[in-house]
Amino acid sequence: MLKFYPDDWQASTLMDLANNPRVSVRSGQGVGKTGLEAATALWFLSCFPYPKVICTAPTRQQLHDVLWAEINKWQSKSPVLKRILKWTKTKIYMKNYEERWFATARTATKPENMQGFHEDYMLFIVDEASGVADPIMEAILGTLSGEFNKILMCGNPTKTSGVFYDSHNKDRADYKTRKVSCLDSPRTSKDNIAMLKRKYGEGSDVWRVRVEGEFPRGESDTFISLEVAEFAAKEVKLEPNGDMLTIGVDVARFGDDETSMFAGIGPRVVGEHHHFKKDTMATAGWVINLAKELHVAHPYLNRIRIRVDDSGVGGGVTDRLNEIVAEEGLPYEIIPINNGSSSLDEHYGNLVTEMWASIKEQLEQNMSNFINGEKIVKDTGEKIIEHFIEPIFKFNFKATLSKIDVLINQANIADNEKEFLNYLKRIVISETVAGQDTSLSYIKEIYPMINDTDIEEFIKDLHESNKTVAVWKLLESTKRYSYEVLLNSIVNACVKLQGNHIYRNSSEDDRNGFIKNILETIGFCIKDQTRWGISNTGKSAGEVDLLIEEKNSPYSIIEALNLTSLDAKYLNLHINKIFKYDTTGLPCNFIISYVKIKDFGLFWEKYKKHITEHEYPYKLETIDYSIGNEFYYSGIKIVLTKHNRDGMITGLYHICVNISE
Repeated sequence: MLKFYPDDWQASTLMDLANNPRVSVRSGQGVGKTGLEAATALWFLSCFPYPKVICTAPTRQQLHDVLWAEINKWQSKSPVLKRILKWTKTKIYMKNYEERWFATARTATKPENMQGFHEDYMLFIVDEASGVADPIMEAILGTLSGEFNKILMCGNPTKTSGVFYDSHNKDRADYKTRKVSCLDSPRTSKDNIAMLKRKYGEGSDVWRVRVEGEFPRGESDTFISLEVAEFAAKEVKLEPNGDMLTIGVDVARFGDDETSMFAGIGPRVVGEHHHFKKDTMATAGWVINLAKELHVAHPYLNRIRIRVDDSGVGGGVTDRLNEIVAEEGLPYEIIPINNGSSSLDEHYGNLVTEMWASIKEQLEQNMSNFINGEKIVKDTGEKIIEHFIEPIFKFNFKATLSKIDVLINQANIADNEKEFLNYLKRIVISETVAGQDTSLSYIKEIYPMINDTDIEEFIKDLHESNKTVAVWKLLESTKRYSYEVLLNSIVNACVKLQGNHIYRNSSEDDRNGFIKNILETIGFCIKDQTRWGISNTGKSAGEVDLLIEEKNSPYSIIEALNLTSLDAKYLNLHINKIFKYDTTGLPCNFIISYVKIKDFGLFWEKYKKHITEHEYPYKLETIDYSIGNEFYYSGIKIVLTKHNRDGMITGLYHICVNISE
């Protein structure tokens, strides 16, 4: 009836929704999730009596131009649905039953947009669910009170927080979830995906989010990611089309800001001009000069529109341009734009924010189309990259300072770390780097994950690039993995586990899930219950409790177990598992014992004796008992055994956590 032939994952997801109230799908770009949502809406409208289908997305453009248009496309292909359903710009309804049998489009701008819907058969479809704010998602979930009320959430996994993220992590028991990778989709261009792999690497967040359908290791501080901007500048090549020249003018009078003019014919930038410290009269003259030069270069042009940021000093340019046009009889249309005025879409705070959002969506659509092997729709020149990346980083001037302040004010921060962060703060707010100390060899004592190359690039960027960019990149480097940071993070997660009464009597899997969530929040890439290495019997692949990856390669293994006594046989089994699972010979692995016993001190003494006498698969070289002294916790004990593995020294951290009442 619909003539919709689903891919395997789409068919499976439709069955999931038929049999479950809550379904959440994270995916790479271009795998067909919008088509799935459209088919789902029409299925629900056609197969249930008096249904209500509420379709929503973070922005009006995503909802109306993408999802709602997709629904119209599939309905138009079906003679039956064309006959029984009426499609409008905001509503699709069963003819003669407009008030009770319908689907509607509601932008996810405020919770009240999602309230007031009640019906026995009701479905919410949330497109690009990562971008929908929690209060709105909570309003939606609160509405789903009927026995046959359902929700389908789909989107690229762009954020590591919120309801959509939780549906694939701590709340996954409440949802039927799926992950769809572009690598597995017949709709995507494997050649183009291979290019992205070469360009960004498998470990990058752009690969994880846009190709694999995995959540990023950390949320970006930028509204528009650098990857999609660079992609547009270097990969998108389009020619001018149409007979209208449009010139955009961003006016700055004096000071350090730059006045910029860009001219385009259709999607192609054909001219630009930039200057500092010119008055409005001079700026108006440069605009007219640019328009005349381009009209000569493109004599087929019939219309010339000049759009000026009319806020503040730009008003003077607008007035002078109107005077010149009148005096010379030029066929130019001068259009003032108030960037601070109200947006057309209430989702945004003002017009300029909405315009940036439009650019963001176009740039991301470029990459999505590229992955699909489809036509790229927009073009961006190198100078435009500079001009919207720079404002983003200038905008992030405050964000970077805020990030530094958050780090400075965190509990238990060391004095030398606080001193270094204050140094970075001085770099950001200073007018010049002259006189600033750039001998940073000591930084590796504070952040062991930072290397000499990071320091060299930081110093180079300070002198050749935006200071904020240099500081931002160095702060990002502190997120890189190190075994010291991993140990500290695991211990921190164990402390939080101890303090959460929910896990006092939990299973090993539940406790591992808690540890996994904490580590992922910090930024580690974790896979749980994954098939890896060799099982203890040697007959099949092992099933690792937690596998930590960096750039899609194994970084460390965490094996965990519940203990109510020193069960030597059970403990030996788990210790030996780690060496079986670790077929590579990783530098450090971890075994965590969740111990529920009255005399934890006595248990620890027995544990230390046991690991000293245990026959390891690889020779025990030394035991470091001093590791635990760094944390000063009586309820968490740590020791490091070092082993000679084929001539290399590898480490196994033993962490015992007291979970007693």
